[in-house]
Amino acid sequence: MKHLVYFVSTLIFVSVPISLWASPLEIFEFEARGSAMGGAMTASANDYTAVLYNPGALTQSKKLTTGFGLLSSLPQVSLSLEKTGQDKASSPLEPSRRHGISLGLSTPLGGGIGDRFAFGIGIYAPFAHSLRGEILAPQAPQFYRYQNRPDRFVGLTALAFEVTDWLSIGVGASLLADLVGRVRLDLRVSERRVVSQSARVDFPLKLTPTAGLLITPFAGFKLGLSWRKDTMLDFKIPSMLAVDDAIELEFDVDGIVLYSPETYALGVSYMTTGWRTLVSLDVLWTRWSKAPDPSLRINVNADGPLLAALGVEDRLDIQGRSSIDLAFQDIIQYKIGVEQTLTKQLVIRTGYHFRPAPAPLPTGAYNYLDPSSHRASVGIGIQLSESDNPSARTVSLDLAYAATVIPPVNIVQRSGPLDPVGDFTANATVHSINASVLHTF
Repeated sequence: MKHLVYFVSTLIFVSVPISLWASPLEIFEFEARGSAMGGAMTASANDYTAVLYNPGALTQSKKLTTGFGLLSSLPQVSLSLEKTGQDKASSPLEPSRRHGISLGLSTPLGGGIGDRFAFGIGIYAPFAHSLRGEILAPQAPQFYRYQNRPDRFVGLTALAFEVTDWLSIGVGASLLADLVGRVRLDLRVSERRVVSQSARVDFPLKLTPTAGLLITPFAGFKLGLSWRKDTMLDFKIPSMLAVDDAIELEFDVDGIVLYSPETYALGVSYMTTGWRTLVSLDVLWTRWSKAPDPSLRINVNADGPLLAALGVEDRLDIQGRSSIDLAFQDIIQYKIGVEQTLTKQLVIRTGYHFRPAPAPLPTGAYNYLDPSSHRASVGIGIQLSESDNPSARTVSLDLAYAATVIPPVNIVQRSGPLDPVGDFTANATVHSINASVLHTF
């Protein structure tokens, strides 16, 4: 049994999916410019970051552009429980510091119809893990959004077409790999040995689409629309333990992790000519009402000649609990960003993002926390190369700092004196730092 448990536990977490919004980019943005502007980029993206914010905006850059970025997040979380030390499985969970790098490229494709086609790719890779998907006890107080989302590899790509001078459309995709497998272990207790062991793991791939368009009705004004399908990682690992050809225990282990909801975004931006100020506003509709239960499900079926002869095979079966209704709701998010050009070499930025709570306050058997949050950000952009030639290569450095504040919330439980957690208070501040280098050829 020890061999089987270890083997299954290992297999559950070795997959490496590539996903879009199930990523740290949902929280900390793609690179420093987007972070400093509060993520209000649906109508303001003008380089490879459009593969994330709005594929239709890829045509804004008529040059080959590459970028490299660094991201660090430093969460400060407070979870104060009324009851402590009673149940280890109910101990509060706090997210740790996370660090990663991002890379991107966008380029016009040229050809017989000019530079109307554009292509872009982008990736994010955490330093610690290619992926970590935690299946945590639902009764443990935990921040649903921050617990392990920064620990996953992200890969995305998009293609855009400039239909007219005022309209561009784009489509994109991300690659998501589920985890499906099977484990079998045959034991001979009398001989104290493993007779045979086998395992099969499959990673069925599926594309997760995204789409967008960008409209420029007049100089300085842009309107952007984008859509991103919901993403999730499904895993299923049925396992069989056979003992002396007399007892068979079949374990069905399955669940869903790294879920991110379907999202619709509307963005507008306006660049003033005299003040050289860019103002950008995004409104997002996020379909959290479709969020599935993220907890682990395990069913055990006991069978075999010995148990059948004793008439106890059905009594040893274990049915996992039914799925939890999270009662999440759809939310409307607001993002605003301002970019002020001071000189040819210096730009300053600031932004704000309000995200209402999709999750109700927990008052029962599970303690998933996702309260309303306020994110404020600042940043600068520095042109490192100086040239008045518009066709010359340019190099720029962007820096950004953001703080996401979750005000204190008081959780009053209703499960009575047997509740292992009891009442508790939660609040958090998540700091993030972004640095990006952009090279235009």
